[in-house]
Amino acid sequence: MSEMIERLARALHGCVMQQDADQAPWEKLSQPVKQECLLMARAAIEAMREPTNAMIEAADGEYRDDDRRALVGEWQTMIDVALLS
Repeated sequence: MSEMIERLARALHGCVMQQDADQAPWEKLSQPVKQECLLMARAAIEAMREPTNAMIEAADGEYRDDDRRALVGEWQTMIDVALLS
């Protein structure tokens, strides 16, 4: 499991804990519950693989088509690394 997936899974579980005081902390979760959190985290990161136009524009304003493709490629490479197991 990648560091980023676990980081996001812990954050998602933290949100659940804020809503439900009966939830156990991450360290005390059963393996099946942790796996569910990790699967949700992976899906969330995968959904971010394709940046929005607003994300691209925020990176540095206007790009030529080649520059935009390179920027998107770099973003996707970073997401791919975050997904590595």
